[in-house]
Amino acid sequence: MIERLRELYEKYAVEGLQERKRSIGDAFRGWFSGRGKDPAPVDVDFMNEVAECAEQIRSSGNGNDAFEAARIILSLPRSKKFSQRDLVFAAMHSRVTPLVPLLDAAQRGEVLKLMEEVPKAYRFPVYKELKQALLAAEQEEGSSSGNG
Repeated sequence: MIERLRELYEKYAVEGLQERKRSIGDAFRGWFSGRGKDPAPVDVDFMNEVAECAEQIRSSGNGNDAFEAARIILSLPRSKKFSQRDLVFAAMHSRVTPLVPLLDAAQRGEVLKLMEEVPKAYRFPVYKELKQALLAAEQEEGSSSGNG
């Protein structure tokens, strides 16, 4: 499953770069209606396939696979220049949160380091939820080891 996830990211890194034709109206769509531009089929396919991979990894219970998946998912975006592709990459950070319970303390520390490399422009609520889940797991582990 890790290899499949890696392939998805490599493929989407190229396909997602192909700029979609946008009009002036597209730039303002959503400002007044509360709804943004619909994602392109390539975006939807990527998001669904990543979600499926992440769920299979979570279901497997394999902490090493969960860590590798987190590394792949958090490896992008790195560009500070806005693109639809990078928004989708950032949205996929939400797929790491369910994997947190499978990670050991060292892996959680590495994931936190990877998160620091994400440009601030792409630190959306899903990023913050992931960080909170990691910190909560650290606190929970610390309090349970202190009670033993």
